[in-house]
Amino acid sequence: AARASLYSVSSQENFRRLIAPFDGVVTSRNVDNGSLVTIGTPTSTPLFTVSDQTKLRVYVRVPQNYASYITPGMEVTFSVPQHPGRVFHARLVASAGAVASSTGTVLVQFGLDNTDNALQPGAYAEVKFPLPAGANGIRVPATALMFRDEGMQVATVDATNHVKLKTVNIARDMGASVDVGGGISPKDRIIDNPADALRDGDEVKIANQ
Repeated sequence: AARASLYSVSSQENFRRLIAPFDGVVTSRNVDNGSLVTIGTPTSTPLFTVSDQTKLRVYVRVPQNYASYITPGMEVTFSVPQHPGRVFHARLVASAGAVASSTGTVLVQFGLDNTDNALQPGAYAEVKFPLPAGANGIRVPATALMFRDEGMQVATVDATNHVKLKTVNIARDMGASVDVGGGISPKDRIIDNPADALRDGDEVKIANQ
């Protein structure tokens, strides 16, 4: 019992010297000389935070609409406020593969080398994704929308200058404009501020530009 008690005291004495498992930078310190340190309790806080800043990860919550465009090995660019005009590159490391019900987004991780220590952990960045053409839908003015019994529609003009009403799906509302996720194509001629009396098949005349 005495040997066990001595071993316990000796082990606690060894904790007076803390050795990090890797080389890094102390980014936070929660104790000072003379502070009481408690361990093994729910209120315990880490004494120090050590960060290895040579390799960083960028965490991005991607909206569900664009989750299908996240592919293995994809590369994104991003910028940070402390380096205006400089563009950084990161490659996909992992994806959660599931949509968070609370936010409707998919959490993805991008990794990059930071050997020059230009970036700091915890910073915020503006990330740009290489989405294919049409991924954001087709942006049309909100004034072109028509609220009908069939749903949300827009009035288009065909090759013979006749009206053709098309039902559309709103992917994102930007206020003065909306992104249409389906129902029309980029080649469609859309009528802005259509009259309420406009009906499918009506003949119209294109005004001079």
